[in-house]
Amino acid sequence: MERNCQDAPGDFYTTGECLSCEVPESLAPECLAPLDSLCCDTHFLRQPSTPEEIEQVRKAAESCRVGAIRYRGGNVAIRDRLGAELCD
Repeated sequence: MERNCQDAPGDFYTTGECLSCEVPESLAPECLAPLDSLCCDTHFLRQPSTPEEIEQVRKAAESCRVGAIRYRGGNVAIRDRLGAELCD
């Protein structure tokens, strides 16, 4: 999958296929950019840095109807929690 060029560097990324529903952004507001009239495609402002933020991003990824929030890292625990459909 292609990585959105606006994403902060790291293992979590977005694909640029956002539907602008605002659900993922509401679940992980510390990490995902808010959507507005200038930004209609979610992306990572910063990577999650705490277990709580990782859990928020996991919930955000699971809420995304088009699978636009993904994980490309090697942490087995995160990969197991997200499932194969959200990992590369």
